[in-house]
Amino acid sequence: MGPVHIALPSDVARSLDHRTETDNEVRLDMQPSASPSEEEVQRIADAIRNARRPVVILGLDLDPQEDRGSVQRFVAKLGAPVFVTPKAKGILAEDHALFAGVCAGVAADKVIVEFLSRADLLIGLGFDPVESDKLWHQTMKLISIGPVSIAAGAYSPLQECVGDLGELLPALGEMDLGSCEWSEVELNRFREQLSEALRPSHALNSGLSPYEATQRLRELLPRGTIHVTDVGSVKFVTSQVWKTYEPLTFFVSNGLSSMGYGLPGAMAAKLLFPDRVVLCTIGDGGFGMTLSELETCARHGIHFITVVYNDNGLSLIRVVQEYKGYPNYGVDFGAVDFNAAAEAFGAWSSRVETMDDLDRAVREGLRMRRPVVLDVVIDPTEYRTHAAPAS
Repeated sequence: MGPVHIALPSDVARSLDHRTETDNEVRLDMQPSASPSEEEVQRIADAIRNARRPVVILGLDLDPQEDRGSVQRFVAKLGAPVFVTPKAKGILAEDHALFAGVCAGVAADKVIVEFLSRADLLIGLGFDPVESDKLWHQTMKLISIGPVSIAAGAYSPLQECVGDLGELLPALGEMDLGSCEWSEVELNRFREQLSEALRPSHALNSGLSPYEATQRLRELLPRGTIHVTDVGSVKFVTSQVWKTYEPLTFFVSNGLSSMGYGLPGAMAAKLLFPDRVVLCTIGDGGFGMTLSELETCARHGIHFITVVYNDNGLSLIRVVQEYKGYPNYGVDFGAVDFNAAAEAFGAWSSRVETMDDLDRAVREGLRMRRPVVLDVVIDPTEYRTHAAPAS
């Protein structure tokens, strides 16, 4: 088969390959016009040194290739808990001793916002408020260190240092940053609270727990799997539960996001990284919008695994309606046989109703040389907890 030429959306292409000429232009445009003064850097160092319970938040303005080493050395010196926003997953491996969780409005956000409120300083490294669907970054003490200013309108962070993180973080690393008073007992207690908030607290009525299904997928697939997830309740759980170990291996449309990103995003990932295992997780709503692209995948030999979290409805909108006291309206689907539909478009497909089904389907799907779709029956009950409003 000859080369495949498929135009990728510019944001997907830039996210997946930082070597393109267009992306280089964008990164150059983001660079500040002047380096911060020594006094500005010193003020940031003083603020960090005076904090006793700082928390680090890694955000999307970090360059996942150029800034990763500097970030790791900075957080190792500081010794504070580290959170990431969804689009920064992988810059710090999620089995790192200082990794605490994923913030900015995904599953168990209530537990995370409560923990952040116990910090006396938030240190945003490349943090962009566009990923936060709450206002904690405005009400808590936050200093921003990044390539661009995050001040906008009436909002300004407590302090801000704008410059090249490849220069700023090593400079801060040479300064006295004080010591943290977070105890290991307190951090372990938080991790247990986070885990408890994510685990299903009810008997499953029909289908699998999205939390447990995501955990099992992580166990079954290689450590370096590239995971692209869609928007909706599926994003809430996968962003928090799927462990990411390397940059540029977890992709999500977050912030000003919309459904339908997952499948074409996974196609782009497989085209750019043909030798890597690629996983697409997507809700039944988003899959229904884009499943015709399976024919493109079958025709051009774009092979990856798509897992449909099928609960017969737009579950995130359903939960929001419930929390706001609105009646359930316009969000429930009739039963759709995505297994049959996927096969009609040329994919290998399997209906998954138990964990044993999931194990068998993933192992068999990894051997396939055509697109794979797993139609996983999901019990949506725990989504209510995942999307619970933060205090």
